[in-house]
Amino acid sequence: MPPNVRFELDDANLDWTYKDDSFDFVHVRSLLGTIIDWNSFYREAYRCCKPGGWFEHQDESAAWRREGGEIPEDSAMGQWEKVFSEGGKKFGRTFRILQDDLQKKGMEEAGFVDIVVTDFKCPIGSWPKDPVQKELGTFAKYTLDSDLEGALSPKQSLVVDLLTMVKQASLITCGAPLWAGLRRRSRSTSPISGSR
Repeated sequence: MPPNVRFELDDANLDWTYKDDSFDFVHVRSLLGTIIDWNSFYREAYRCCKPGGWFEHQDESAAWRREGGEIPEDSAMGQWEKVFSEGGKKFGRTFRILQDDLQKKGMEEAGFVDIVVTDFKCPIGSWPKDPVQKELGTFAKYTLDSDLEGALSPKQSLVVDLLTMVKQASLITCGAPLWAGLRRRSRSTSPISGSR
């Protein structure tokens, strides 16, 4: 690791402990469903960036898309976004930062300029014909399979609580079919991609 790089952990929902103008570059990723007040989060990032500094936020959508067709709404993958959207509402931590354009709006409100939004399609699986997309999809599928194993494990209390609340809201019948359905679909060769 270069000597001028360090990694630190802190609670991004609290006032950041860093002094004003501390960083040349702030990078965050995969905060979907974790931030209580996005505008406050972006204000803190702006405060901590040096003048002329850079802030980068990469995140994904909780919504699944299918190349060349729709994902059936009553399928496990069709329910995925609903489960997390409803759970996020109940926990006060939205999973709709991309759909509601919270990134760009929050950055603008905080004072960031020259904001560039780039959307990427990420295939899941080895179905693409393009060799670069095929390789990306293979890695994405491996990552998804690995992440789902831990993220949706019944031992993870946040997910159990979220699924219990959604079950009570009658969006799905129980947590296990969602997990099992996603696992089955992610291992198929159907053209599915995560996207914004």
